[in-house]
Amino acid sequence: MTSAAAPTLPTPIFHVTETFESTPQFTCSFKVEYPSEDLARIVGDVLSVDAELHLDKVKRDTIVVGRQLTVNFIASDARFLRASVSAFLDMLALATRTIEEFGPSAAG
Repeated sequence: MTSAAAPTLPTPIFHVTETFESTPQFTCSFKVEYPSEDLARIVGDVLSVDAELHLDKVKRDTIVVGRQLTVNFIASDARFLRASVSAFLDMLALATRTIEEFGPSAAG
């Protein structure tokens, strides 16, 4: 059984910056590359359905360009950023494992 290449695991990049209002902004960004644009789009669409629980404290952008899923988080509090990124990575891992198990290459 020939399987497609596994997605490249994300390497989160965390930043803390001061905004013009002197409010700290905590950010995390990462990219995941999938074997095809279709798979990246499926995962991006699935994960975009769930909104952040604390919309006033955390903002998440999910963008698919080609085979690459890019995710950016901005939070006003480091604890909320950690919780949001952790929950998102759990969902990302589940969606990726599901595609690996039941996706197009699993049928052949």
